Amino acid sequence: MADQSRFNHFTLKGHHIEVEYTTNVPPNSTALKYKDNSFSHDFKANEVTTAETAFGSLVTVPLKRSIDAGGTTFGFFLPKIPESPQEQIPHFTTVAIREEFGSIDVRRPTTWHSFVLEGTATEVMVPF
Repeated sequence: MADQSRFNHFTLKGHHIEVEYTTNVPPNSTALKYKDNSFSHDFKANEVTTAETAFGSLVTVPLKRSIDAGGTTFGFFLPKIPESPQEQIPHFTTVAIREEFGSIDVRRPTTWHSFVLEGTATEVMVPF
């Protein structure tokens, strides 16, 4: 297995979604950029939640939050990147999930949508 700290910038695309995610950035710096057909947003590192799992890291961000109407959460699995020659950019396929939920006032069932994203991993310099 490759040294995971070697790769810290990930580009993911698929299902009309583009994501750029950089790990180990300072809390007030942009860590994740999300864009789809109708919405785009840059998330600071302190707005991104990561959880280590057997599948790799689960990365989540809140796309919409409303006390009155509910919200939407987006997440994806960032897999462990297998070893590859240093000059070669690793490519991988992963799964993303979008959760849409209602509020106490708006009684609609929670729904989940899953889809495939294609990704690449690179190493970038992160300013501190």
